[in-house]
Amino acid sequence: MKWFTAFFYLGLTFLLSFANPAWGHAVPTEYDPKPDAVVHSVTTISISFDDELEPTFSTLAVLNDKQQKIATGSVDSANSKKLSLKTSALEKGSYNVQWVAVARDGHRTHGGYNFKVE
Repeated sequence: MKWFTAFFYLGLTFLLSFANPAWGHAVPTEYDPKPDAVVHSVTTISISFDDELEPTFSTLAVLNDKQQKIATGSVDSANSKKLSLKTSALEKGSYNVQWVAVARDGHRTHGGYNFKVE
């Protein structure tokens, strides 16, 4: 009986090693502008994710150096894996991007980063 139990667990381990986990969390894959970037002009801010986003609960916001919200964005209508916003040209200064991404299965992630316009 011991050999059967050992064989069973060995087989189970082998089968599970081929399973792909379904994490369900939307993780950023690309930023524009990139974190800590120094740019000369910005009119579009976007973050791409590795999973489709739920438009109702996913948001993007840009704050100035006084922590005042100056622009908000949402899931891109042409790409459900992207948060984006368009704004008039930003003045020189430091900016903070805050995002909330809710994957289609309901898992929520959030984060933020800074960039500077010179």
